[in-house]
Amino acid sequence: MEPVIPPKPIVRETTISVTATRRQEIAADKADLQVTIKGSSVVTGNAALKKAKEVNEMVTALLAVGVKEDELSLRGIHVQSSSGVLTRTSSASYSLRIRCSRLELLGEILGAISAQKNASLDHLTWRYPDLTAMQKEWLDSCIAEAKERAAHIATALGVKLLALHSFSEVWKDPEEVVVRTQAHAPVAARLQELTREIDLGFNLSHSKVVEQRVDLTYVVDRRELATS
Repeated sequence: MEPVIPPKPIVRETTISVTATRRQEIAADKADLQVTIKGSSVVTGNAALKKAKEVNEMVTALLAVGVKEDELSLRGIHVQSSSGVLTRTSSASYSLRIRCSRLELLGEILGAISAQKNASLDHLTWRYPDLTAMQKEWLDSCIAEAKERAAHIATALGVKLLALHSFSEVWKDPEEVVVRTQAHAPVAARLQELTREIDLGFNLSHSKVVEQRVDLTYVVDRRELATS
């Protein structure tokens, strides 16, 4: 009869886990506004920016406050006709996107929109700087900090780091903030409220908090820990 070999004991690895984070509030540097303009005629394509009366009035007002031509783009046209047939007398709703590349102009842009009787602000979307370079820099610094902390802890405990057991990193970046207006409220009242919120900082955030986190886990030498 063959001898029974007892199973080998399960040896659990002793590990040290460390975390390093970077966190910062980032301010928006641009904004996109989408405006609907009710027109009395139908003009297709980008020609509507100049040939559709109501749209051209809006474009002229925006250019006057400092918006550049290449920051204006027609996003869509919705034709309205009671007879179901497209004629010269048909009306249309034009969707215009405005890129506000200098936030100091935002108040004047909102004022220009509110001055147009046939215009309504659909929503405002904040835009932020490209954080790719900062993300890479934070990742490197978090890894360096975590490694240094792990080495410091190992020295303080009198153990030796053997190998990296696991690594994980998380980049937290909240979604862009979109502000939508109330469809039932008059456009002038909506823009006045929106402007007041921007000036006072109520309910309308134009900054976000981004975070880089790194988690490292190292296997340590159990023998040195047992000796100590």
